Parts: sequence; structure tokens; C-alpha cells
Amino acid sequence: MADSRDGSFPDSVTWGITCLLVLLTWVLLQKLCFPRSPLAALALMRRTRRIHTWAQGGIWHPLYCVICETLLIVGSSGICCADCGIASCEKGQCVQRTEQRFSCKARARKTGATPTAQDDPQGGVFRHHWVSGNLPLMSECEVCDASCGGDGPESVIQDLRCCWCQLTVHKSCQQKMSNICDLGHYREFIIPPECVILKNPKVAGSEFKRSSIKQIVRQIMGNTTHNRPWRPLIVVGNTKAGNNDGGFFLNAFRGVLNPIQVIDLNERPMEDAIHLCQLLEPTRCLIIVAGGDGTIGQLLDLLQTANRLESIPLDRWRVTVRSDHPHYSFKRPLVPPRSITEIFVQNYLSIGVDALVTYNFHNARDSKSSSTKDVLERECKDLDQILELEMDGQKVSLPKIESVVILNIPCWGAGVRPWELGQGHEHFPVPSFSDHKLEVFCVYSSFHIAQMQVGISEPHRIGQASDVKIRLKGRAPVQTDGEPWIQEPGEIHVQYHSHVPVLKLSSLSN
Repeated sequence: MADSRDGSFPDSVTWGITCLLVLLTWVLLQKLCFPRSPLAALALMRRTRRIHTWAQGGIWHPLYCVICETLLIVGSSGICCADCGIASCEKGQCVQRTEQRFSCKARARKTGATPTAQDDPQGGVFRHHWVSGNLPLMSECEVCDASCGGDGPESVIQDLRCCWCQLTVHKSCQQKMSNICDLGHYREFIIPPECVILKNPKVAGSEFKRSSIKQIVRQIMGNTTHNRPWRPLIVVGNTKAGNNDGGFFLNAFRGVLNPIQVIDLNERPMEDAIHLCQLLEPTRCLIIVAGGDGTIGQLLDLLQTANRLESIPLDRWRVTVRSDHPHYSFKRPLVPPRSITEIFVQNYLSIGVDALVTYNFHNARDSKSSSTKDVLERECKDLDQILELEMDGQKVSLPKIESVVILNIPCWGAGVRPWELGQGHEHFPVPSFSDHKLEVFCVYSSFHIAQMQVGISEPHRIGQASDVKIRLKGRAPVQTDGEPWIQEPGEIHVQYHSHVPVLKLSSLSN
């Protein structure tokens, strides 16, 4: 009773109510001061004619609007151009003035194929493209070696950075510095805009972004400005990859490379990457794929018919899916509701609990709830009761399992090398991704997968085969190269199709 009379309990309630009111007040002020989120502003700007590629800003470090000098931090309405790095708040007048006053990083030559002295008075010499303000942390002036970009409010906005070579300089020191740009440390990977010849030089920035490379680019000339080895880098990615973090990855490359070298599969087709390689012939290109196994598979499909690489062969497999109920419309179908469908894979195919994990992740990424989760989990526990396995024409009896994995490459399940775990692999030939054979193993449970990931267990190995048939008597989650769907009763037939040349790192030390 003494504790209730001394007022400690009412005081704690008062403090709790006070904290709640402060939180509600802060949320209300955020709504009043910033009625629209940066994402809403970006969606609005994508529907209008813009020269900059706006993305959400102020995530990794604070930015300042170059017009009104407002501090842009996480939670505020800040946007930043992914190509050149210019920053603005989302106010309509600031965005409009930024678009009018500050040009974006060039993608191509503004004139025709033959430059004149008026077009290029420095005789083919590439010049800096200076961007005002928001320099990287710890920046130093190229002229006086003093720190720049953070000595005061004026230097934060007025100091300059070249969006090609990434050099930084004080505004007051700019006149002492040469205007010739050598494209910086990554010059061998960059396609200079002076080398890109458009079919229509008057194509605007927003129209450029909406058109395919084949539609707008006539020619890419050899890079003779800089007497260095030239290996243009092409980056292909999906903004939804990595739990929708792929956009940050692509924007990082846009800030260093020519924006035409970055292919966002949500805006442009995969064929753009291949067409760039063809325009650059005989120069050899490097390609980085920022996405899942499905994205890599799309590129390999095109490389098989477009380019030949001096490298090792990777087996590709044709998966024929015959559904007993083609009229059934299942959730998130990778396989269309047809009686027979063909899919080409090069990494793996799995049926069961691991495919269910991938399926649920895809649903969560797209903010879709799954009403069949509990039902599928029960069916995965009895997978051996609804699944018949046949390898090279021989039926195989299965123990009590929750997943069957058909593997072409050494790695699976976030980098695990399952076939090499334990001692059982010694009874089989050494696997290879170019031996026209698949490794087939089973998983007992999701806990079994976790044990393999830390190296304290090994899979139940079935064997190796060149022809695998699976007969499903009930519904089950299936994935091929990370692309999941729910498969109705039917048959899945995996056969060797061809091989595609790919590059392999010779050793980790390289």
C-alpha cells in the first residue's frame, strides 16, 4: 500500500502519456511540414519530362538543396540525381529551377557523327562536368589540398565535384585548375559521351530513358581520347532484387559510369545490354549482373545466341512442366497455366520446403499475403507421399523428406556447397557444372537446411543423373534458379539442353 500512496505509479503513467503525446506531435509535424513523401514526389516526377534521374536522397549522409539550401535528412523530402549527384528538396519550384539551371551528366554527343571546331573547340579533349555542393565526406581540393565541401554553409553548396572523374575543388580554386577531364580512376570502364552517336541528337533526357538502346543509338566510336586500355563495363540489374535494394546498387554505378551503361530491367529490356556489346565490337566488354538467378538466366539465354566468350562451358537444362490442371490459376505463377511449359535453368531446381521459403520471401517483397502458407507447410512435411522420382529411367524410393533438390552448380542455399559436406560424396564421381550430369539430394526439414549452412550436417544424397523425372500427386512449391511458384499435380522432366560459355574466377587470390 505504501508504494501506491507515494505517487510512483501515477508518475510512471504520466511519463508514459507524455512520451506518447510527444511522439504523436512529432508525427503530426512531419505530416504538416512534409505532406508528401520523397517516393510520392519521385512517382510524380517520373510521369513528367525531366533531364535528371531523381532518386531518394539524404539516406547515407545529409544533403542540401542547391536552390533553397534546406538540409535534407532521412525522413525529409530530399531527392538526388543518381546520374550527376545534384540534390534538391521536393518543392515544385526548387525541382523546376534545378532542372533549368543545372544540366545532367551527358549520355551522348550532342551533335552528329563528325564534330566541328565549334562543337568541340578543344579538339576532342573531354572537359569536366562540375556539380555544385554535397561533396563526399573527407573531400580535399585538387588545387590547394585543403578540405572542401564542409567548412561552412556556403562551401557545402558552392564547392564543386566533377561527376565523371570525381575530383573536388573549392569554388575559389576552380580557375586555377585545368578543365580537361581524364574520367578519373575508372576511365577504362567508362564509355565517354563523345563516343556515343545518336540517331536523333535532339532526344531529350526523359525520352532517352524510356527508349531502348537500339532505338536511339546509331554508333559507339572507339575511345581514342585517352591512351589507356578500354574495357567498357555494362551493369544489368533489377531494382526489386535484394528486397528492393537493387536500385541503390544501380544508382551507385550511374554516378560513376555513363548512364547508358546501366540497364534497369524495370525500364529497359535485357537485349539492351547485348546491343551495347555489339555496338562496341571489337572492343571486349565486362558485364555485371545485379540480380537473382532468374536475371542471370535471361542474360545467358541472350549470350548463347549473341556473343561467344573464351571461357568454360556451363550446362543448361530444359525443364518441361506438364500440368494435370492447366486451367487452374495459382498464385504467383512463374509457369503459365498451360498443359506443357518449358523453362531453361543452369543452377538448380528444387521442390519442397526450401522453395516455400523463397516463395514466401517473394510474396513479402511484393507486400502480398499468402493464405496457403500453412497448407503448403503441411504438404511439404509429407512430400515423399506425393512425389515420385525417376533418374535415368530408374525409379528411386525416398525416405521421409521435405525437399528434393536437383543441382547443377556447386553452391545452393546462400552459398552452401551441399554435395561436398560430410563423407558421402566420396562414393560418387566428382561433380562438375559441365559434365552433363545433375546432382540430386534430399532435405529432411528446414532445420536440416540450417544445419547444412553451418556445416554440421550433410544432405541425403540420391545420386547423379542426366535425365530426371518427377511426378507430383499434389500441390507443392517449386523453384528454378530462385524463381518460385506453386505447382499443381503434374510431371516435371529435366533434360540436358546445351551449354553456354561463362567466365570463371581462376582463384580467389585473383
